[in-house]
Amino acid sequence: QNRPLFDSSVLVTAKLLKATPGRLTYDLLPGTALSQLGDTGLPAWRYLADAWPHLARTDVTDLPRHEPADEAAVLDRWLAQARAAGTLTGLGFANLTEHIVAATAHAVKALATGSGAKVLTHRDLHDGQLLWDDRNLALLDLDTVCLAEPALDLGNLAAHVDLMKQTSRLGPAAHAEIRSLLADAARALSATPDRLGVYHRAACLRIALVHSFRPRSRAWLPDWIEACLTPSDND
Repeated sequence: QNRPLFDSSVLVTAKLLKATPGRLTYDLLPGTALSQLGDTGLPAWRYLADAWPHLARTDVTDLPRHEPADEAAVLDRWLAQARAAGTLTGLGFANLTEHIVAATAHAVKALATGSGAKVLTHRDLHDGQLLWDDRNLALLDLDTVCLAEPALDLGNLAAHVDLMKQTSRLGPAAHAEIRSLLADAARALSATPDRLGVYHRAACLRIALVHSFRPRSRAWLPDWIEACLTPSDND
């Protein structure tokens, strides 16, 4: 790309300083990750929700397309890896693997039931990728940028906001406001509540599978999995 994919007057992204075989060097971005700011990061979330519908442009055509089937394949791959490694054992659930398999199959089927218009998408958008310095919002790791449904990024963000609340990094009032802001952004991008819910549920399951490999997550993972296995309004 000859110009920044995301509007540089709205969102700061790193400039490539040096490229050598096997190594890319970027400049250092300012700010603190929203994952660390908790409730004090609310101004950044408000800024993001207002800006994102304009940043998720539709005039980019020369990027890879990430279809619902591709997202389903990502979820299936994490499930296969967790089953092979046995990371779903010892979490205090009877027949957990079978329940996760069923929930994943339901999410995969739901992903395949529809597909909206494609927009510029980060594809790994979460609270650790966004930096705030009280004035500017910066975005990390653009190597996964593609064209996909707007519900993908916003559903993933919503799941990680839920995780912030689950792990006591975000209070209930701030959590509710941010989830409402993300729903507003989804509507501005013509993503239906159903599609946002589908991608949110898939992201929640993926988070459970990813964190099943991380011993430090065991303190909160059972409660997270229980929530994942509870039918939602979109089921």
